[in-house]
Parts: sequence; C-alpha cells; structure tokens
Amino acid sequence: MADERKGDASARVLFERQHDPSRVLALSDGVFPILITLLVLDVHLPELSQGQSLNAALREIRPSFTAFVISFILAGMYWVGHRDLFALIRRADRGLVWLNACTCCRCVCCRSARRCWAATTRSRGRSGSTA
Repeated sequence: MADERKGDASARVLFERQHDPSRVLALSDGVFPILITLLVLDVHLPELSQGQSLNAALREIRPSFTAFVISFILAGMYWVGHRDLFALIRRADRGLVWLNACTCCRCVCCRSARRCWAATTRSRGRSGSTA
C-alpha cells in the first residue's frame, strides 16, 4: 500500500514537471530578447561624407530607424500579451507548445517584414515616388 502511494506521488510529480508551462515561457522569454537584438542590428549608423550635414545623413537612416521603432513596439506588445496569457496557464500540453512555437515564429517574421518595409520606404525616397 505504501509502495502504491509512493508510485502515485512519483507519477504525479513527473506529470506536473512534464506539463509545467514555465519551460514554454522560458523559451519565449529567450526568443523575444534575441528578436529585439536582431532588430537593432539592422539600423546602421550613417557615414558622413565630405560636406554632408548630420541632418542629411540621419535622413538616410530614417526609414530603417522608423521601422525599428515600430517593430520594437510590436515585439514588446507581443511579449507583454504573451506574459499576461501565461500568467493564466497552469498546465502545458503538446498543443500549447506548438501554438507557442507558432507565436514565436510570427514574431520572428516581424523582422523580415520590417526589413522589407524599410527597403521599400528607402527606395521610394530615392525615386521621389510617393504612391
């Protein structure tokens, strides 16, 4: 009888450990800082050429910097919402792990979208087109 209780308690501890949402949350808490770091690496400081003003040089990076700020705010909103959601979750299963992976993927794709937007904005500025 004592061995049965010991086995039940051991199985319960194993079940709780396997379904603890803190591991899923820890993965996401690693993804978001890496994402934000990668976002800022795409903003390159301008090099001033002879006779070029600082304002003109900063205008060159404005599309990249604007895209960085928007992406940073979005990543922050995703992270805050994710943390708030996980405050309500008591157990994790395989479905939740996959949903979390998809959420992380969506956030990481934000970087590619940011780069496309910055490149498009930059090329519009060079061609003079506002359409």
